[in-house]
Amino acid sequence: MIKKSNAPLLLFLEMLLGSAATFFSLLIFLKLTGEVMENEVFPIDSQILSFFYHVRTPLLTALMINITNLGGVIMITLAVIIMIVFVIKKYFKEALIFAFLFCMSGINNVLLKNLIKRNRPQFHPLITEKDYSFPSGHAMNSFVFYFTLSYLLFHITKNKKLSITVALFSAFLVFLIGISRIYLGVHYPSDVVGGYVGGLVWFISVLLIQKTLAVYKIFQTRRVSGKQKKS
Repeated sequence: MIKKSNAPLLLFLEMLLGSAATFFSLLIFLKLTGEVMENEVFPIDSQILSFFYHVRTPLLTALMINITNLGGVIMITLAVIIMIVFVIKKYFKEALIFAFLFCMSGINNVLLKNLIKRNRPQFHPLITEKDYSFPSGHAMNSFVFYFTLSYLLFHITKNKKLSITVALFSAFLVFLIGISRIYLGVHYPSDVVGGYVGGLVWFISVLLIQKTLAVYKIFQTRRVSGKQKKS
């Protein structure tokens, strides 16, 4: 158990780590975005797309379509169900964090796509997508969705083993969703990497704000308590 007296220190350390992670993730995202805007297609993008094109089979294609739906229609449906469950269980704070992270991730992704305006790859796509390519919405939104669930699960249950297991499964699933987008020919690998990093920046930034508010609330409570004792 964490002593209440140590809570501000632990929150402060989490804020420092979160700030560092956000800073470096943002630098990586900006660097990648700059290179994407300067070079429409990287050589490695074409090479990886070509590899997946040559390993396509009807069975693998069906599997990849099902996997990609876990970052699309199925994920959106699950998000609605989860928010309803949170509200029914009276986890209002968790419902708000989840809704804000997930909904704003989608909005941020659309804004970024229309700002960068990278065209979709034209390398024998298996499904049709009409919007821009960078960063991958499936990669970015699935990263935020599944890792937010892992975080909130630990926040609610405090079960480390369960939370770590869910987090590892989430990481594997998010990776597969990214691979499915490349396999289906609707994203360059750099789109998927950009989606992951963009999702990481957004995820950590929101949690950092939450931790900052928590620290502020603790000090405000102690300040009021101290004034009451003096009076």
